[in-house]
Amino acid sequence: MYFLIGLSLLFLGAVVLCALQGWYMAAAIMFVFGLVCVCMQVPKVSEQREKDAQEEAEREEQARIRQAAEDYEKQLRIGIRKHADHELADQIVLTLRNDLDPKDLLDEMKRRLEPEQYLRTAQKVVQDFLHFVLNDRLIDSEEDAKIHYLLDHFNLPAVQEIVERCYEYRLALVLADAAEGKKPRYGNADEVTLEGVMLQKKEQIYWCFPRTLFYDVKTKVQFKGTSAGLSLRMTDRTHLNMNEFGGEQIETEHLNARGEGVLVVTNKNLIFASESANARIPFHKIVSIDAGEGYITIHRDGENVKPMYFVNVNSWFATNLIQLAANAEEND
Repeated sequence: MYFLIGLSLLFLGAVVLCALQGWYMAAAIMFVFGLVCVCMQVPKVSEQREKDAQEEAEREEQARIRQAAEDYEKQLRIGIRKHADHELADQIVLTLRNDLDPKDLLDEMKRRLEPEQYLRTAQKVVQDFLHFVLNDRLIDSEEDAKIHYLLDHFNLPAVQEIVERCYEYRLALVLADAAEGKKPRYGNADEVTLEGVMLQKKEQIYWCFPRTLFYDVKTKVQFKGTSAGLSLRMTDRTHLNMNEFGGEQIETEHLNARGEGVLVVTNKNLIFASESANARIPFHKIVSIDAGEGYITIHRDGENVKPMYFVNVNSWFATNLIQLAANAEEND
């Protein structure tokens, strides 16, 4: 305000001088006036710029704080929603474990969740229930029916893929089929070269173990003996020896490598086939099976029958498969 008043007075003074002393003095006064105005405005412009920069920095800081608060609230909502999704999945699995109908929970899941949440929760339900079912590495018909119930209900390729890629589930189904004497649904005969494997009538393959090493036991007999006695000289060229001979027969056993090939478990026999050796062991000839780390030992019926060793196999699965298939054949 004071600046405007001073400006008015100076302008009035310039008019008066212009009328009294001429234009030169008026021009000088106007120049001085303009210079003073500029000098007065420079500090104010600098101060205004600093003020504007400070306000801009404050606005940016407030915007950053608001964005951080929004991000935190979003993450919090996601966390709460994810926790709720997991709780719902746990409830569905618990319902299946207790042989109850999860239809109401599945309907609630479909109604309440967004597509992305629904897929994530469906995958968790199937994964968790598979983990529960395969805890003992076996599966019965009721458990398998529940898994297919979930797959049919969700009807999502990403969920179906979880089951198809579960190797333990595949092995469990092979064991279940062998126990009931059924044709295997998920065997691997089509995935393995079966050169040299000859099947009998109504014989079907349950599982194949490729790159199996076959060993049997070979016995080596050695004779270790000693002699003791007198040797009498009769002539220069003749000696009479009176010695006693004694000794013993020593037998040693060692593993004999027979070859590398494929070990096949069928509903009737255990078959090994390779370029250098072949073997067919009927189930009724098997007395017992010992399982080791990556190998099985087959003990057969008969006198002086040596055990057979098959290396590079899933020993737990192979032992159970042979036993279940043998029991099914016996009960057939």
